Order: sequence, then structure tokens, then C-alpha cells
Amino acid sequence: FIAIVSMGGVVAKFAYFPPNPAFPLREPVQYINTRDGNTIPFVFAPNPRGGDYKRDYYTIIFSHGNAEDLGAGEERTHRLARDLNVNMLAYEYSGYGYSKGPNGQQILRASESTTYNDIAAVYNWATTTANIPPDRIVVMGQSIGTGPTVEFASRNSVRGVVLMSPLLSAIRVVRNTYFTLPIDIYASIDKIHKIASPVYIFHGDQDNVIHVSHGQRLHALLKHPYEPWWIPGADHNNIDMMHYPEMIGRIRAFLDYLDGHPLK
Repeated sequence: FIAIVSMGGVVAKFAYFPPNPAFPLREPVQYINTRDGNTIPFVFAPNPRGGDYKRDYYTIIFSHGNAEDLGAGEERTHRLARDLNVNMLAYEYSGYGYSKGPNGQQILRASESTTYNDIAAVYNWATTTANIPPDRIVVMGQSIGTGPTVEFASRNSVRGVVLMSPLLSAIRVVRNTYFTLPIDIYASIDKIHKIASPVYIFHGDQDNVIHVSHGQRLHALLKHPYEPWWIPGADHNNIDMMHYPEMIGRIRAFLDYLDGHPLK
């Protein structure tokens, strides 16, 4: 999940693991610019049932895991739109897949700050270009994607938050620390209490990448918790394969719960 290079006690590098983009992006892929001057692709998959997608359905902004990209997860994006009865908006991180830097240059590496600007750009597209009201937007992150998801939801209005296998912070994945070190990133432990919306966390109890205690500790800090799901026998990478039907049912139950808890 992470690689840390220590020089004189200072963490010099957090290594992201973008795969080679083996899956070509298909239509309807779109591109937006971020505050960093980067260009990232995203896929908006409207609910296949039709209707007024802005009001009839929630739109889930999905932040993917580490060793994948938008192309690898494109089929999943459309499947989730159908099975969750929502619109799905999945995006790429700067430095992953077919993202480009200023003037079309290659982005050498993703960073914490660029992922924050990436999700902000996608939310801005959703609320301005697509005119989706904030009270119809849910943000969802998986693994490392829970970092930008928590950061964004702690500062912006969204209807709800879904966190799949979340981390307390990057360094705490490999070493427990009582305080967040200045060199740490994705310190959700210090931000999650600021989220005003309901938050649903689920995590495999056999996760050997990000221990389930990360999800449990984050749940304990929530201002508006929803009943969590600690999944017996599930590891870091098999939840949406081995437990897909139950995962869909539980997320849909959370969305139903949101119907009765308007955005404040």
C-alpha cells in the first residue's frame, strides 16, 4: 500500500502505485482541469433507469483505490450505477491513468494535494456544469481514496459519505503513532469529526493492508455515525467480489437512511 523512505528520521516519499493504463477509456469519458493545471478524465454514468438524474437519484462521487485507475474500474462504475440505483461519477487522480499535466506533460507522481484538487474539480463540475444540488451528492472512497473523500467532506456540504476500508493516516498504516506527524498525509483521524453528514464505514476484519482497527477508530470519532459493517473473513481486496450483493444492499439501505436525514 505505501512505501516510506526515511532519511534522518524524515519521511522523504509516499509512493503511490498507479498501474500502467492497460484499459482504454471508452465513451462517455470527459476531461476537466484542476487547480494544479492538470487535466483528469472522469466518467459520469447516469442511472440507466432514466428520469431526472439531478433530482430522482443520488450522485456518488467515487474515489478509487491505490493500485487501479479509472479505466480498470470503468465497468464497475456502470455496474454500481445500475445496482445502487444512482448516478456514478468516477474520476482519475493526477498522475494516474490518462491524466496529463500542464501543456500535456506527463505527471511524474500523484500527491496528497493534487488528489484534493482532483475531487474538488469533479464536485465543481457536478454542481455547476451538471447542476446537481449538493444535497443529492454522496462521496465514496475506497482505501487510499478515503483520504481525499474525508478531506473534501470535512470542508464541503454533501448528503452522505461512504468509506470502504479507510485509513487513519498513511504512516499509521505501517506504524501506530499517538500524534499525527508533520510528514504524515491523509490524516483522516484529525478531520473526520468535522464531517456534518452521516458517514457509513465498512471494513474487512481480515484486512492485512489497512487493519480493521483503522475503520473502527474512525467510526468512533464520527459526529453522525451510521451503523458500520465489520465484514467477517473479508480482506482488503475482496469485498466487492466476495461480498458484492450484501455490499450493494447495505449501501442502498444507507441511501434510504439519507432520505430521512436532509442536509443541514
